[in-house]
This record gives sequence, C-alpha cells and structure tokens, in this order.
Amino acid sequence: MNRKRLASGLSLIALLLVASTGIASQKSHFNPPSNPAIEPAGPPVVQTLPSDGYRVPARMNRAPAGTDTIELGSWDFNHPGNCLEEGWVSVDLTAQTGDYFHVDDFAGLGGGTFDRLVPLEGGQSMWCGARPDGSSQNLCSYSTLPGYGNSWDQAICTSSCLSVTGDVAVDFLASYDTENGYDFFYVEYDRCNDAWTPLQSFAGKGGGLVHEVVAGGAHTGSVRFRLRFDSDEAYSDEDGVDTDGAVIVDSLTVRDAGGIVLGTELFETEAVGDTETASGNWGACTPPGYGDFAALFQGASVVQFQDDCQTNASCLWGFFNNSVYNYACGGFPSQLVVPYVNGRNQYIRNEVQSPLIAWPGGELAEVEFERYDDNSFNALVFGTWRVRSWVGGCPQSWKDIMNIVPAYSTLGWVTIRQRIGNLIDPGATHIQIALGVKDMCGQWCGVYGSGDCHSNAPLYDNIRVYKLEVTSPHWTLRDELMFQDTFAQDGTITGTARADMAMDLLPSNNANIRPGDSTVVMVEYPGGLATDLYTGTGDAVYCYVS
Repeated sequence: MNRKRLASGLSLIALLLVASTGIASQKSHFNPPSNPAIEPAGPPVVQTLPSDGYRVPARMNRAPAGTDTIELGSWDFNHPGNCLEEGWVSVDLTAQTGDYFHVDDFAGLGGGTFDRLVPLEGGQSMWCGARPDGSSQNLCSYSTLPGYGNSWDQAICTSSCLSVTGDVAVDFLASYDTENGYDFFYVEYDRCNDAWTPLQSFAGKGGGLVHEVVAGGAHTGSVRFRLRFDSDEAYSDEDGVDTDGAVIVDSLTVRDAGGIVLGTELFETEAVGDTETASGNWGACTPPGYGDFAALFQGASVVQFQDDCQTNASCLWGFFNNSVYNYACGGFPSQLVVPYVNGRNQYIRNEVQSPLIAWPGGELAEVEFERYDDNSFNALVFGTWRVRSWVGGCPQSWKDIMNIVPAYSTLGWVTIRQRIGNLIDPGATHIQIALGVKDMCGQWCGVYGSGDCHSNAPLYDNIRVYKLEVTSPHWTLRDELMFQDTFAQDGTITGTARADMAMDLLPSNNANIRPGDSTVVMVEYPGGLATDLYTGTGDAVYCYVS
C-alpha cells in the first residue's frame, strides 16, 4: 500500500521551479528532519511551523482583537486562588475505547467487502473487529465499517496461568486482513510474568491453520498465551481504508507433551458480543494505556528556562503530573518531567481537549496558543495539536496535518497561530481543539536520537479560537519548503550554487539526502483566484524571480 500523503485544501500553490527533478511526497505519517543530529548554533531563530501555521515571538499579553475577528472561545485557566480546567479534559490516547475481540456470527454483514467476514467453522467465531454502529461515539465517524480502527491494541488471553510440560503448542484457524507492513496480528506467550514474547506475526490478507510452539526449554512449567492485534495511527477502516479486518479466530486449542491443556474453543455456545468464552478459559485482555499525566500547574512553580521577564507565572498545562522522573539532566532535579517508556513498553501520548465550540461555518478561522519549548531533538519529545468536527452529534476524525512539532527549535515561549477553517468537515455544528505531547522514542530511538533527558516541556497556555471576517489573501510559508543556505560547488565564495529546498525529499528510512529543487509559497483567497496562468480574469498571483 502506498502510504505517501500530500496536504490539500489550498486555493493556489505557487512553485518557483529551479531544476527539473520531481518533488517526492512525504512517507509514512511525517518525516523527521533530514539531519536531526545537527541543531542550529547560537540563539534560537523564530521559525514557521511545519504545517500551515506560523509562529511569532512570545507575548504574555494579547492585543485587542480587530473588528473583523469573531472570537469563538478563549481560555487562560486562571481563577482567583486556583487553576480551573474551564471545560478542558485530559486524555490518554494510548487507552483503548473498548474490547473489540468478541464472538460474532457476522449476520447482516454480507461477508464484508472481500468475502472474509464469515465464521471459520460452524456458525460463530471470535472476531477482532467492529460492526457499523452509528449509536456509539467511539465508532460513529468510522468511514468503512465493518473493520478496525487506528491505534487499536486488542487481545484475548488464556484466563489463568497454565501448568505445562515439554513443548507447548497453540493451534487455531485464522483469517486476517490488515494494512500490510504496519498493522499486525501476533501470537505471543509469557511465563506468567507479563513479559510477552511474540511467536509469530501476520499482516496483509491471509489465513489458514496456525500452529505455534513454545519449546520446553523456554519455560519452567508455567505459560500463558495471548492473541493480539495492533494497528498504527492511520490507514484503517476508521479513515477510509476498507478491510475485512482485523482478525478472525476459531478452533482454538492448547496442547503440551502430556496432551490437551485447554480444550478446543469453537465459540458456538457463546452469545454474539461475548468477550469471554463460556468455558472461562479465554477472554478479552485489552492492555491498559500508558497513563494520563496532564494537569494544570501554577507557572511560578514550574521551571522555565528563559529570561525572567518572559516567565509565564499563570496557570498552564503540563504533562508530568505524578511523573517519577526529574530534570536532573538539565540541572533542575526538583522539576518533574515528561515520563519515559513504561514497563509495558509504551510511550506517553497525552493531550488536553477543549469543550465543544459552536461552529458558525466559514473558512477563515484560526487557533492560537502559547507553548513553551525546552527539549533537544535527541529527547524525541514533541508537542502536538489537532482539531475535529462534530456533525449530527457524532465526533468526526481528528485532523492533524503534519501536527507533530519539534519542541527544540526555540527555547522558551512562542505564540503559535494555526489555520483550522479548511480542516472543518461540512455540516459541522461544533468543533474541538486538542493540544498534547508525544514521545517518539518507540519509533525513532537509536535512529534519530537516544530519547534521553526529557524536560518538562511542552507547556501550553492562553488558547483562543477565532473566525476572521476578511477577504484579503492569506499567505503561508513553511521553512522546510523554502530555499536554504548553501555553498558554491567549487568551494569558493563566487562560484555557482544550487538552489536547494530545505526539506529532504527521500523517505525517512533512506540514509541519503536529496534536497528539493523548488520553493513553495501558498496563498488562500476566499474570493477565488484566476484560473488563467498568465493574464488571469480576476485576482491572481504573480511571482518575480531574480
């Protein structure tokens, strides 16, 4: 499957082409910098966001809004004597929204799109998947149910520790349909110690008899088994990739050298929807999430590594509440920091979500917030932002085009403004904003950094959502799409130099670097732009290059 994406929704993109090689789109969910080990020397430079937003130097007091601005929501979380959430809630995004391994007869599903949604034996099977369900806020926005969603981590396990001798085998029939190479079905075991070891993994479309063995020398007489499905953050039935997924299991048996340990489960006596077998031998065992570490803090009590005149002493959001780690590596042992990997090999992914905001419609709307940054890229801790629409009482998918922002490009507070009107779904009556943190060590440690020395950043405060009632053009520049500093190819200060885009065009898993050959400037004009590339019949954009 091609996982490359291109951002869309702009009225016009002006390209200043300098060479003839093509521009490749970005691979996977986002690209890291082409050389993240190299950080800018000297004072930090105010930069544009790697999204459709822009940043300006920090300011603790807002200028009054213009007469053409309609404020839809504003929150500073400050109240006499204490901090109040003002309707914002914190969320652990690694926590599952339900148990999706369940017994099903697949009635009414018509076999699915690819004729795989049928019992594997008899009239019922165990299925990790979801039916169309418009009544559930967890599923009402899924695009192509039946199927599975993004960021699922689902499992069924043997309900108790099994006493076994010699080689131990688990046998079952399986049918699976997942995003090949990214979403996996695993067969795992442990020694009753929660240290799970994979025996086999499956992805793509397939099925048949599965036979996996734990050798007698790999245990001390006690084992458990787990059948687990894990999906990444995109390209599932939730966002429109149609599957007959994720996995169906039947005729499930455990044997050891002495014979049958757990009798064959055919899932015929259970009720549709049951998450545990009638025998009690198997049941849903969805792993717990990482944990919620978000909380409001008094700014005066939080380390802010910057000039005192810019310190934010008011109430602000951080993601280190009840963390067991401190900032000794940065010289502040009394300051708690964003926590590291936990004992279940999970990494923090928390956010705070706004209350519902009434949406009047339109395109020219923005979110503005202040964020404190203090992490080297090596820490692999990132700030995130997202927006989603509510249509007919149903929350739609979150929109987060290139939302992960390195929290190392400045040291201190910055004010970030991000255009959101183009991300709102048609028919939306309300919207929500979310700001958060994500530790990328699970994907990038050992490749782009070590993940060491977390700080207490990012911090968030003073959030606004507003609509602009203007008809003037809106220009957007992104640093990575601009020409970067370069040097003459002959080593002199007068020779010819190639005009290079700052962004590396090669996939993130390619160690080579190939800069782009163009610069990109984007302009959005609500009144529309001329379609004639040269003379135009109305408002148009002209580029002058020298």
